[in-house]
Amino acid sequence: STWDFSRSPRTRHQLQVMDKRGDKLKWNGWGYEDTEFKLNEDGVLVLSGSRYAISGQPLPHFRPWIEAKIGLDVTLERPPQPWESFVVPPAANVDGFLARLSGTRASQDARARVHHAHGHTCQEIYELRHGGLPRLPDVVVWPETHEAVEALVAAAVECDVVLVPFGGGTSVANALSVPPCERRPVAVVNMQRMHAVKWVDQDALTACVEAGAVGLDLASALGAFGVTLGHEPDSFEFSTLGGWIATRASGMQRSLYGNIEDLVVSVRLVTPQGTLERHCMAPRVSMGPDALALALGSEGMLGIVTEAVVRVRPLPPARSYGALIFRDFESGVRALRAIARLRAAPASIRLVDNNQFQMGQALKPA
Repeated sequence: STWDFSRSPRTRHQLQVMDKRGDKLKWNGWGYEDTEFKLNEDGVLVLSGSRYAISGQPLPHFRPWIEAKIGLDVTLERPPQPWESFVVPPAANVDGFLARLSGTRASQDARARVHHAHGHTCQEIYELRHGGLPRLPDVVVWPETHEAVEALVAAAVECDVVLVPFGGGTSVANALSVPPCERRPVAVVNMQRMHAVKWVDQDALTACVEAGAVGLDLASALGAFGVTLGHEPDSFEFSTLGGWIATRASGMQRSLYGNIEDLVVSVRLVTPQGTLERHCMAPRVSMGPDALALALGSEGMLGIVTEAVVRVRPLPPARSYGALIFRDFESGVRALRAIARLRAAPASIRLVDNNQFQMGQALKPA
């Protein structure tokens, strides 16, 4: 059976989470403004906020571990520069470009420009906290339909404006940084308003999803219909389907579900020459080369992905978690090799060293 949700407000509501999430994110670091490690009155570290399972609970083992193992003195502070001290250069005039975008939200607000000017490399975060970014985009736009993206790209070609597609902003490859030598106006295209599940086909086990759907929200929406994509990168809480495709992403459950290139059946890609899409939704066709495969890992250089048809699977009837402790790291490597040869790997399996294991244990609440 197939559910077509293209006109369903309920499905759009299920994914309508990221529209205002940018207002809650730290402007100069990873995660939310209300979430950070703090010392309570007893000198014990606590994760503030209420978003996570350990939020608000004392972590009595964490401070002793990081002080002994890392040599970090948690009482020392080096406050980052306040927002008021961050230098935001004036934006270029893009009135001609914006005049061609009827109905598409756009902003040249300073915070919006800074938020969309970077990913999350250590260098970028350091520059935000203690310096400045060498170049900012001049405007941020939020299209809501495929047709709006087509109009955006056409206007950019006509006005000689650089477009930078933006999903969750979790890039660690400097893909969102604007080169300081770029003299043309730069517009960031935030895809987070295109976040709908358009249809789910339970017989073919495929689903059509807009590119701005965030991983955590997408899993919840698909789960309501008894299926899962199974793709869970470390940035799952913030990154988007379009970002996974553009970065050729891998996930924690790739042993069972595969990487993103194994899950994508087709993409809809808006380019300066027009829209590329494949109308045959078969899982595989014996013809090629497949031009749309170039979108995988393209980092937005070839065009903007607006939606994709992806493979889904029925939700597992149960989930089980466990851990094994090996005598040494080399023994663990041999065990993983044996598991791989037997093709007996679970959905997710990871070998960690002793420091990683100890840190996980140190984060347990009292």
